[in-house]
Amino acid sequence: MENEGQTLNNKVLTPELVEAAYYLLLGRAPDSPESLEAGVDFHKDTLNLRKNFSEYPEARRALFALLFERLPFRDVLVKSKRGFEIYINLWDLGVSSEIFLFDDFEAQNEKLILDTLKPNETFLDIGANIGWFTLIAAQKIQTDWRPEMGDIGKVIGFEANTNTAKRLMGSVQNSAYRDLITIYNVALAPELSILKFEDIERGNIGGGQVRQMPVEHKSANYDRIKEKYQNVHESFGDCKHTLIPAAPLDSLLSEETQKIGLVKMDVEGSEPFVLRGATETFKRHQPKLMIEFHKDKLEYSSDHTATDVMALLSDMNYSLYDFQGENRAKLSPREVDEILEHHGYFDFLALPN
Repeated sequence: MENEGQTLNNKVLTPELVEAAYYLLLGRAPDSPESLEAGVDFHKDTLNLRKNFSEYPEARRALFALLFERLPFRDVLVKSKRGFEIYINLWDLGVSSEIFLFDDFEAQNEKLILDTLKPNETFLDIGANIGWFTLIAAQKIQTDWRPEMGDIGKVIGFEANTNTAKRLMGSVQNSAYRDLITIYNVALAPELSILKFEDIERGNIGGGQVRQMPVEHKSANYDRIKEKYQNVHESFGDCKHTLIPAAPLDSLLSEETQKIGLVKMDVEGSEPFVLRGATETFKRHQPKLMIEFHKDKLEYSSDHTATDVMALLSDMNYSLYDFQGENRAKLSPREVDEILEHHGYFDFLALPN
C-alpha cells in the first residue's frame, strides 16, 4: 500500500528533493536556501518538478550538454517555425543547439533585421555560421519585395569554418531563397592571405576563430584567457588548425552596386581586421552595422580592446549604440566596457554619423 501523499512514480516534494533536482538536472547548487522552500511550494510533487524543469532553458541546455558527446550522428535538417528548413549540427553547443532546443536564436538580432532591412537592399552576414540570420534576411527580402521597389535585395554570407559553410550552403540550396543568397567560404582580413582557423568538432563550434596574430604573439592576458576557457568546449589554441583563404571585403565587393543596407558582424574577435579591409565598402554604402564585441576573444584573436574597435569605427565616421536597451544615446568607451564587464560579450549597433 502506498504511503499517504505518495502515488506511483510521484512523490510529495521536500527541500532535499528540490536540492537534488538542482544538482542532477542543472548541475549546480540552488540559488539560495529560500529557493528550496519556494520550489516545494511551486512544484508540489516530483512529476510537476520534472515537467517544469524540462521547460526551463537552463535545464534543457544542461541535459543537452550531457547528451551531445554521445550522439552517434551530427547533421539534422529541422524546419523552423518561420517556415524555412536549416541544417544544424548536434555536436554544437552554440547556435545549432539553441535552434534545436528553442527554434530561436538571439531574438533581438532577428528583430533588428526584420525592422530595418529593406527588401531592395543587400544584407551582409559576416560570420554567418549555419545561416540562421542569412535565411531570415532572405525570407524578409522575398516576402516584402514589390516590383515597384526596383531590383530585389540579396544576401551575401561569409563563413570561415569550412565544415559549417557546407551546412550553410546546403541550407541555402535547399531553400526557396537560393537565388537571393551568395556564400563565401573565406575569412575576411585586410589583405589577401592564408590564415589558420582554430576549429573544434564538439562544443561551441561557432566559437572557433581566426587568430590573426603571429603564432608567437601573446597579448597581456593570453595565458589567463586560455586557462579560462580550457574546460568549456571552446577552441583556444589547443585544437585542430585549418588553413583557409582570406580576403578584404573591399576586394570581394568592389563592384557591388546595390545598396548594402545592413551588416551583421560576428567573427569571434577578428572584427578589427575585418573592418580594416572594409573601409571603402562602408564609405560607399554607409550601412547599419550590428557588431558583436567579445572582450576575451578580441584580445586573444586580435590583441584589441573594445575601445580600439570603437576608435576604428570612429575613423570610419560611425558611432556605437545599445539597440537592446532603453538608452539610445551614443555610447562612450567607458559605457561599453561596463556592458562587457557584465555580459562578457554583447551585440551593439554602429550607425554612420
